[in-house]
Parts: sequence; C-alpha cells; structure tokens
Amino acid sequence: IMAGAPFRALLENVGFIEIQQVQRQANPLDRQASIDLAAGKIDSAIDHYQQCEQLKLYRSTTVKTELINAWKKTLSDGIEQQIILAHTREQVGELNRLAREALLEKNILQSTNHKVTTTTGEIELSPGDRLLFLKNHYDLGVFNGDFATIVKIEDSIITAQLKEKTVSFDSKKYQEFSYGYAATVHKSQGTTFQRVFTYVDGFGWDRHLSYVAMTRHKTALHVFANQDRYQTLEDLKKQLSRSPIRDNAIDYPVSFANRRGFDEESTIGRALNHIAGIGHRIKDKWLYLTQYEQWTLKQKQIDRQRDKASIRQEAKQVAKFIDLHHEVGRKWSEYYRQYAPQDFSKQKDFEAIKSLTKARDKLAYELQQSKIYNNNSRMKHELNKIDLEKYAIKHRKTLEQSQQHKNLINEIIKSPEWDKLKNEDLQKNEHFSLLIRLREQIIKNQYEMRDITRLEKSFASTSHKIINHHRLSQLFQRVVPNLYGKIKVHHYKIRENRKEFEQTRES
Repeated sequence: IMAGAPFRALLENVGFIEIQQVQRQANPLDRQASIDLAAGKIDSAIDHYQQCEQLKLYRSTTVKTELINAWKKTLSDGIEQQIILAHTREQVGELNRLAREALLEKNILQSTNHKVTTTTGEIELSPGDRLLFLKNHYDLGVFNGDFATIVKIEDSIITAQLKEKTVSFDSKKYQEFSYGYAATVHKSQGTTFQRVFTYVDGFGWDRHLSYVAMTRHKTALHVFANQDRYQTLEDLKKQLSRSPIRDNAIDYPVSFANRRGFDEESTIGRALNHIAGIGHRIKDKWLYLTQYEQWTLKQKQIDRQRDKASIRQEAKQVAKFIDLHHEVGRKWSEYYRQYAPQDFSKQKDFEAIKSLTKARDKLAYELQQSKIYNNNSRMKHELNKIDLEKYAIKHRKTLEQSQQHKNLINEIIKSPEWDKLKNEDLQKNEHFSLLIRLREQIIKNQYEMRDITRLEKSFASTSHKIINHHRLSQLFQRVVPNLYGKIKVHHYKIRENRKEFEQTRES
C-alpha cells in the first residue's frame, strides 16, 4: 500500500494467515452461496436462495409490506439479531418508518411523543427503539455504524445498550444517529446478524453490493425484489451481477452515484458557505503577505476542495441521468403496452411522457458537454452503454429544429407583406384578428424568450386554421404569396417534427 510497499515487507518478515473458508453462515449451502458471491457467480447464489424460497419478487405496491410482515414473524428471536438492508437512504428511511409502525402496532414499543432532532430529521423515540450511530464520538466510545437499543430516555439524555456496553448521551449535542431497524448495504459492511432481510430495487446494484448484502447473515437471508423493476428472475440476475465501475479518482463520479444510491449530499454546501466569511478572507490576505509558500499550499488545498465538490455535483448529475433513463424507458414500455397500435399523440399523458423524454435527452446533452465525460473514457463507455450519446444527438437535433422554427417565425412576423393586408376586409375574421394579436405579442417579446414557445404554439395553431380556411387561404395566396408560403412551410415543419418524435418513441 502506497510508496515503499510496507505491507509486502511485513508479510515477508512476519508471515500471515489466509482465511480460505467461509465462517459466518451456519448452513453449508449458504456458505457455498457466499463463496459464489465472492467469486462473482451471482447467478448461482440467486438460484440457491430462490430454490430455498428465501428470494422472492413482489409487485411494487406490496414488496415492502411483504418484507415487514416476514420481519415481524421473527421478532421473538430478538430484534437486535436482525437487520433490514436496502441500497438507498431514501429506501432505508421508508423501511425504518414501516418497521417502527409495526412495532407500535404489536405494542412492542409504546408511543411516548418524545421527539428529538437528528441530522436526518426529527424522529420520535421510545425505550426499546433501535438506533444506528452515524458518526464517531471517541468520548462516548461510539463509532459510525454501531447499533444500539434505547434503555432509558430522560429529557434530552438517551441511554442506549450497545453490544458490549451502555452509553448515555445528550441528543441536543450528539445528533448523528437514526433508527436502526434498516441500514444501507454500504453501512452494513463488516457487520453480522442472525437474520438479514434485503430489499432490492433500483438500478444502482452491482455484484459488489450484492456480495455485501447477501453475506451479512448467520442463520437466514431473505431477499425481497421489486417485480415492477425486475420482471423476471433473469432480469434480477442481470442487475445484481453487473460489474461495478472502478472506484478510483478518474471514475469517482459514477461509482459515487452508484455506491451511495444517488442520495443528495446536503451538508457539504452549507458547511462551505458557513466558513467562507469575511474574516476568512482577511486571514488569507495576511497569509499571502507574510508566508507566501504557506498561502500557495492553502490555495492548492482550496482548489482540491472545489474539485471534489465539482466531482460530487457531476456524480449527482450522472445518477440523475441513470434514474431518468430507466424511468423514461419504463413509462414508454407501459404506454406502449396500454395503447399500441393506436395513435399515441391522442392519448392522455402523452405530453407528460414527451416532456420527460426531452428532459432526459437534455441532461444527456449537458453531460456529453461536461469535462468529466470527455476526459474519462471509462465513464464515457459506461454511459454510452445506456445510449447517452444517442439521446444527446436527439437533443442537439431538437435545438437545431427549435432554432429553425424561431428563424422562420422571425421572417414571418417581420415580413413587410403584412402591410398589404391592412386594406383587405379581414378585420372581422376571428382567425386573422388572433393572428395579428399573436404577431404583436411575439414582436413585443422577441428579446425576452421566456414565453416565446407558448406564443409559437399559438401562432402555429392559428396559421393552421388560416391554411385550412378556403377563403382566407386564397386571399393570402393572392395578396401575399411569399408570406403565405413561409407560413405553410412552418406549419408542415411542425407536423413533420411531431410525426418524427412519435416514430422514435421508446418501447
């Protein structure tokens, strides 16, 4: 490890013992499944637990309920002997809430209305509640990832029983804890429980997460997967067997997004804003004048902090794109099954799905322009596996078409031929009057483009009525042929673009 390879020297001089047999699982078949998981043979492990009826797929409306029901049946073995695992913090929060509600229903916990503020939000606590500590506190002797059970609550003082000791702390001073019925897979590394209930949903899973999640148990593992996400066992195998992106400096954004389950890092920005005050800037100036070398070193550290924050932000964008990509695909798939082979554009929710699709394409375009994408061949490869480049090209084409429409509309509304129509008997026609009003609004807003899209749609709709109005159409062709030609071209371009979008819909 690092320069000088000290670990290799220690091994050569002191010797070592290599553990080759799995010790944690009591069942020999479970031990073999753990060996398979470590070797990347995720399919074999899934087959084993599915044959033992310990891995099941449920619809999204019932999967969490089924998990909690199974968890409740084993409470007599001791609540501290089991854990619920999930990938994202959001899922963990929901499962913690459901687990605690189940304990209240069974009268294992009594509602006390004793509420405390933690870093994850306000929660209600009672004696018997399970806690998970989220930050090291050396004075208390608790560490990040420790579990405990509340023994007593007196005002803000909480007394909790850990595995080998009892601690008391002031919840107003130490707030880095949450419920401990469920935890992220990432947080569970290094732990062991008699029973583990694993909730599988989302697209952040890979074979490393699968290995951790499916090897924390001694006695039994129960896996509950969302069938709306993985419709068959083969789909589940494919997701849980996915190779992870290497976790190095270059590949950090994608691996961060996957490992952390796309959660927001909300405290970093607040902390940086808090310390960046006037006094801080004055100290920097003094350091610059008196100790230039130290100032230079500090500036490098600040730059590294900014780079790290930038990488985290880009990681969130990557995560957002991955989520959006799968959501769009799922919605189009459901839409196709429901309405095919009908005209999609006439169905409800078409515009909503269309907007979601365009949002995905826009995000793909923005990611493709980013430095981290262009300087990171592995990330580019991973994202192009899910067609980022194709979606970016679609958005670029949309931008080009939009600009063409704007240019054509500008030509139409600025055409001097409109003056030739003033003397014609058109003022009484509602379509023509509306067209004139829209033209005036577009001219008024041509340097403020916020409402231009809405006005363009109205303009196109009114133009369509003129083209299909026999008398108006003949009048325009006779008096202003060039203007009529441009309106007609614009009208048909919009129709072609809509038709093209429908033809390239997701399935």
